[in-house]
Parts: sequence; C-alpha cells; structure tokens
Amino acid sequence: MLIAESLSKSFPTPSGSLSILSDVSLSGGEGERIVVMGPSGSGKSTLLA
Repeated sequence: MLIAESLSKSFPTPSGSLSILSDVSLSGGEGERIVVMGPSGSGKSTLLA
C-alpha cells in the first residue's frame, strides 16, 4: 500500500517562492497501478522525485 498526503514543493526565486505542487495526495492498494498524467510543466517529475 502507498499513501502520500498533503505533499507540497516550492522553489525560491528572486521575486519570492514559486509553488510547484500544493496539497497533493494519492493512494494505491496492493496490486494497483498509479498513473500520473498532466500537461508538460505540471509537476509530474517533481512529484516522483
């Protein structure tokens, strides 16, 4: 089982903090597959890193 709750990620910039992910949650049971989909630049790779 996989459970992730309220994940957030931001990066500092010269003009302040840039929020990439905000309050992301996901879960998956044994034997299930999780698919992360979205347009380019939406934070998919950041979520998996």
